Amino acid sequence: MTTYLDQWKLAKKAFETNTKGKKKPATTNFFGIRQGTGIEAALTKVDNAAKVDASGPADPAFSTANQGFIKVKDVYVKEVLKPVEANTTGVYDGKYKTECLALETALTAIATAIKEERIRRIGAYTVKNTSIPLIRKNAMEVKTKGYTVVNYIGGATSGFHQSVRGLNAALAKSGNPALVKFQKEDFNKYAQDDFKPTADNQVSAKIGQVLATLLELEKLVK
Repeated sequence: MTTYLDQWKLAKKAFETNTKGKKKPATTNFFGIRQGTGIEAALTKVDNAAKVDASGPADPAFSTANQGFIKVKDVYVKEVLKPVEANTTGVYDGKYKTECLALETALTAIATAIKEERIRRIGAYTVKNTSIPLIRKNAMEVKTKGYTVVNYIGGATSGFHQSVRGLNAALAKSGNPALVKFQKEDFNKYAQDDFKPTADNQVSAKIGQVLATLLELEKLVK
């Protein structure tokens, strides 16, 4: 998989190729020396954070790295690229300005991809650490209280059936293609009213079906 840093490097290489070796625009210090944008360092932090699973529902490490990237990206676009793109003095030729716009587009695409990955990471965390454990907890409660339809269905916002519906919803909005596919093809049926048991002697088997399917799901989020 291409890293975010690699994507940015490819965009810079394309810029230099298409402008016949010209450097991308940059700020300079008092002595006229080009200053770094901080984008590569920020993307390195994002890539490193992406190597580790989310550690909480807000995915703090990945989110912090993303915020750092967004900050330097926005500064570079606003203070460097936009002025070049808007320049009408003839200092920059049309091709150079077009390629600056291409750099901005690349940064926007990277930012969008990172945002989508964060959604997927949080979705997987929620499924693994919240939704699945809750179903197991509620299954144990039904076993303890007795395998009855009433205990299976539970209340309006709690109980085994509601936890199944909760996991189904979490899968659907996870943003993870594999989890969404699993929801549609393997799990959605358990969240429907027509799956609920209609007799006490059906309860144990139906809970067993759900728990067996969870074993397959856990392979996707381990």
